Amino acid sequence: MKVLIVRFRLQGVDHEMYVATAEQLASEIARSPGLVTKWWVDGAETGTYGGVYLFTDQQAIEQYLASPTIAGFVSSGVPVDLQTEVLDVLAAATAITAGPLAGSFPVKAAA
Repeated sequence: MKVLIVRFRLQGVDHEMYVATAEQLASEIARSPGLVTKWWVDGAETGTYGGVYLFTDQQAIEQYLASPTIAGFVSSGVPVDLQTEVLDVLAAATAITAGPLAGSFPVKAAA
């Protein structure tokens, strides 16, 4: 499992317009191959928006970032100061704390 963290500031749209657009895109993004879940983050107070994603693997992240929907959003000029970071999941510890997602983190038995 891989985590993708995306942060950006908005340019040319206000908070309400961004929220409405996010709601329109959510169903399409939910169908992204390899996407387990996405948390949309709203930093209206700080001006930082973005998402925290859980993907099955690096290839799924690369396909997502290259998809027409995401490439179009990035090239629109709305997100500025865009930052992305990809991290691995600590599967054993996450399986303990992940609640309903716990089954998404297979843990190998100790040898």
